[in-house]
Amino acid sequence: MNKLFLLSVAAIWLSAGIVNGQHITIKTNLLYGGAALTPNAGVEFRLSDRWSLDLSCGYNPWTFNDGKKLKHWLVQPEARYWLKRTFDGHFLGLHALGGAYNINRIRLPWKFDAASSRYRYEGRAVGIGIGYGYSWRLGRRWHLEAEAGIGYIRLDYDRYRCNRCSALLEKHGRDVVRPTKLAVSLVYSIGKKRARKTAPPVSVPAPPPTAAQAAPPILAPTVRQESRPAEPPTIRTVRDTLIFRFGTGRAGLDPAENTAAFASLDSLLRRDIRIGHITLVGYASPEGSETLNLRLGRARAEAVKAYLKNRRPELSLPDSLFTLRCEGEDRKGLIAAIRDGGDARQRELLLGILREQDPALRKQRMLQYGSLLRPFYPALRRTVCIIEHTTK
Repeated sequence: MNKLFLLSVAAIWLSAGIVNGQHITIKTNLLYGGAALTPNAGVEFRLSDRWSLDLSCGYNPWTFNDGKKLKHWLVQPEARYWLKRTFDGHFLGLHALGGAYNINRIRLPWKFDAASSRYRYEGRAVGIGIGYGYSWRLGRRWHLEAEAGIGYIRLDYDRYRCNRCSALLEKHGRDVVRPTKLAVSLVYSIGKKRARKTAPPVSVPAPPPTAAQAAPPILAPTVRQESRPAEPPTIRTVRDTLIFRFGTGRAGLDPAENTAAFASLDSLLRRDIRIGHITLVGYASPEGSETLNLRLGRARAEAVKAYLKNRRPELSLPDSLFTLRCEGEDRKGLIAAIRDGGDARQRELLLGILREQDPALRKQRMLQYGSLLRPFYPALRRTVCIIEHTTK
């Protein structure tokens, strides 16, 4: 039992290490550990914006008073689909389970029979089930996660009397439909999200003020000292560009996805500037319909405007300072991104699809080759914020 369990644990951690650069979390099931007094751990890593893989295990080696014991090991992998985004909110799971057990003087009628506390059971279990859960964010790296699941379990076991070294009474096998997962887990994120590329502010530095010319030395009492007044500092109009990112189908600003943009905005506001105009241009990636993408682009531009007005009240920005534009599906940005990267043959294939003049046929072919286009989409979901200001 111990060797199989150790091999399973090693496989869990090696699998997590293979996924280079992914966002990884570690966790422990507080309910499992408390109710069954079973040390347990899990690791979950992000596969995409909506998919993740969870691998959990538990091991109980204890023998209690009067020979009672719930010795077992359990390994439970689960594929998860997140309804909002990975590691946040609701999710659905498809899981398997496998383990072995040596249970004595423990009443488990749902697993064995009503008289289970008078016998010792030694055997194995395998199963499959579905689950539903929810993850709450507690802080920057901490989450609380709850999940319940139900499914099919196959139990194969030998039954003995409780006294030590007793003879085998029977071999038995059962197929049951039972709860397969019940978890309240404390989760800690140890991975790093892939950095978003955010265009740095484009600024034209102001030239230093022209210093007043020093007075010429007095050569004789009859020479009158003259000086020129200092020239006033030059005031220039500058445009700074910030990029705010959004998740798939979302128009809410996520601070975790926009740390670079917020930092650039704070750096800009620390300078001695006077804002003259702000242009906000909202974009969307091309997965949805044209109507949906236009609505998303508009909502994303409005979200940045609301952030600047309501969450940064010190700016005192009236509506008259803003110009909002909605570009919807950013096909030009997608073409530019494909030209800059990717395999040469794939590049020509994808560019040919995007040059298709028939919108319906173009959309159909984009869906057909979605797996090749999808890596370019996250950079398209954005609002471009152009801040025009005067600076000394």
